Amino acid sequence: MISPTGKVKWNREAIFKLLSNEKYTGWVLLQKTMSICGTQFKNEGELDQVLITHHHDAIISTQDFETVQQMKNERAKAPVHEMKMTLSF
Repeated sequence: MISPTGKVKWNREAIFKLLSNEKYTGWVLLQKTMSICGTQFKNEGELDQVLITHHHDAIISTQDFETVQQMKNERAKAPVHEMKMTLSF
């Protein structure tokens, strides 16, 4: 699969974005952001969000996506010295 930048080799940022965005599971989450006076802000509960499942073909499974989210959350909670050991690829 070619990367979003058209290269054969994917970089870490592209992989991180792919594994962090629900759109790649075939879902669409509406109202992630909001616009006030032309400035866009992250919606942190001010507006209700709507999740549409099976909107389009997925390129990663829902199970893989949820597993990655759990792993990311666990790593974010880990002390720095533990993260160095678990972040190696």
